[in-house]
Amino acid sequence: QALHFTRPQTYLKSIVPGEGKEGPTVNTSVGGLSKQYLESLGLEDRIQAIFLRGQSQVLPFSKIMHMCPPGSTEKDLLDCLEKYGALVQGCWLPSSALRCSDDPLKFSLREKILRRFDRGRTIPREEVEKIGSNAEEKEVVREVMGEIAVHNQRRGVYEFKEPTDQNFISSHPDIVQRQAERWLASQEDSGLQASNQLQVPKLMRMSALVSESLRQAVCLLVGERRVCSLRSLRRFLREDVRAGVAVQAADAADNELLIVAKNACLVMHNTLILAQVTDEAINPFRAIVLRMLQEKKILKKGDILAEARRELGCETPTSIYNKVVKELCVAKGVEWHFRTDTEVF
Repeated sequence: QALHFTRPQTYLKSIVPGEGKEGPTVNTSVGGLSKQYLESLGLEDRIQAIFLRGQSQVLPFSKIMHMCPPGSTEKDLLDCLEKYGALVQGCWLPSSALRCSDDPLKFSLREKILRRFDRGRTIPREEVEKIGSNAEEKEVVREVMGEIAVHNQRRGVYEFKEPTDQNFISSHPDIVQRQAERWLASQEDSGLQASNQLQVPKLMRMSALVSESLRQAVCLLVGERRVCSLRSLRRFLREDVRAGVAVQAADAADNELLIVAKNACLVMHNTLILAQVTDEAINPFRAIVLRMLQEKKILKKGDILAEARRELGCETPTSIYNKVVKELCVAKGVEWHFRTDTEVF
């Protein structure tokens, strides 16, 4: 299938330096790219040029499609992206091998940061500050974060530059799986110890019927329990007759289960969570706690109440606080810890 090719002026200006109303210009001293030069390239050379010299390093698939030569197919583009790019949060970035081929230090630190963003779209500031061990490394970390993230000072986190591309994730589970395997291999090559939960089994490529049945099963289970582990989901699929044909997905890869689950509920730290409860008095406070847990798995009561007070403009009743926090966390000393897989129902 050929891709629809458009050349919106505003989009070219946003991604290609030196493109303005007066026509294309090139500033090779800063790695500039003109529209005229870009359109003279074939698909593979064009993707490399965008990745190497474009202003934006984080690109949703839909935007890259607009930059393809006329007649390019989706398969051709995906082949190029897998060859020269890396998938993080459903978006494409230039691979570290392409972007940092002559800089081993930046290659290593950039891979570490991309792996971390692949696990979650925010990174606490204090975690980022610990990545570099000396002044040179910390400067490289600042450079990489400036390229792919935005510092939210109010929340104390670095946020991935683009929204998670759920459309690409749900439409291309085979590519998502291969990229998950790439990050696993990258972690192992770096000498980091991978947990058993990171093992990536082969994608089972469930049918549309099984996928929809699984989505409905997730809605049912999470609606009943509010918080559910993948282990509990698999047990439900195998043992509860209400799962129907979704039983066929009981042995699917974690990644594939999560892809479907994201269309039915909130997925956080590989845990399935009901996005909203029926009690409207609870939802505003619950949304704040969920957002804070997305950024940090360990919270303190004072921090939770202070954030709720700032956002809601009032004190949170003790009954609401206890109901929400005890549902999502377990108490360990003076801290609240997000429930691990063995602590989730």
